[in-house]
Amino acid sequence: MTTSYDNSKLRSYTFPLRDFGAGANTTEVIAPPLTGRDTGGAGTGARGRVRGYTIMAITEDFVGTTSSAGVSVGDGTTAGLYFNDGLPLDSTVDVGESLYVLDNGSAVDIPGGETSIKVTFTQGVGGTITGIGTVILDIEWFDI
Repeated sequence: MTTSYDNSKLRSYTFPLRDFGAGANTTEVIAPPLTGRDTGGAGTGARGRVRGYTIMAITEDFVGTTSSAGVSVGDGTTAGLYFNDGLPLDSTVDVGESLYVLDNGSAVDIPGGETSIKVTFTQGVGGTITGIGTVILDIEWFDI
């Protein structure tokens, strides 16, 4: 008998040219894949876990003098419930570079049955806030 972890699939979600200095945090919604597709059932939202994200194709240096920018994943009520990166996109992330941010130990499983999850792109705080780049979010889904 297989367990749910034997049937996992890593999916990447691309968010092109996110502006982390646009004046406010922005969000996107992801619909989890459905379980039971291989057996013909309609299923429910699969369980999953955020593995990390890549910031690449950076077209504007990241700046935030009080706090840095970052990405979090939650349920729509709590922004960092499933993944909170600790806001690592600081002034050391510049045009032409890329950065892969792994789970820093704060990630928890996305429970089954969810109909959507929310990705929040948190801008930096303080000074002249800037930072534009493409974000690729990696989520491992189970039982799909």
